[in-house]
Amino acid sequence: MNGEANPMSQLLPITAQGVMSAAKQSIGITESAPNVTEFGARFGKNGVSWCAIFVWDCFKNAGFDLKTLTSELASCWEFHHAAVNAGWKKVTPTTASSGDVIFFLWPQDKGIPKHLSHVGLVDEPAGKNSKKIMTIEGNTPPPPGSKSKAEGVYRKERANNDTVYAILRPPYKQDGTDSRTESNETSVYPASVPLIFRFVLRNPMASLNLSGD
Repeated sequence: MNGEANPMSQLLPITAQGVMSAAKQSIGITESAPNVTEFGARFGKNGVSWCAIFVWDCFKNAGFDLKTLTSELASCWEFHHAAVNAGWKKVTPTTASSGDVIFFLWPQDKGIPKHLSHVGLVDEPAGKNSKKIMTIEGNTPPPPGSKSKAEGVYRKERANNDTVYAILRPPYKQDGTDSRTESNETSVYPASVPLIFRFVLRNPMASLNLSGD
């Protein structure tokens, strides 16, 4: 960055919950014509693949414009490249969280220069032994059993395999904490557990000295 301040290096003024709330409210919205959607209208660009535009729309509704990342946000490759350069944390399918951004590369697209196939939002990460990831995606065919036949926004079950190119965690605001530096104790202990008790649970011998003697 040649020493220049990166505007995306700071905590985003939104939460993962806000982004996912917007995503869930959009489930079932479909194209009015091929690659023509209300998301594209708000973005200012219809008639193109719109999976990344849907992600942009969820962030915008939550209170942050991802166009500050790159002017080429509609491209999954450019979106991923800009997010990595902005310092978004790479996570695995088993350590992912709701609101993380998941990028896919389909087998038929491998070898295409500077190309990623698809992008969406993680809804539920893969469990320790799970082979599935639950996502919410735009510009995707309906899941099995759906009454709709049109491409749209759907909750999908994706395989936890090499079609997952990368999962990136935006630096969300989390009740005053920073998702980039979230400590293990935050993930292990509920917020209702006071810090002193977390300390004792992690350091049982320390409880012998809590009397102040």
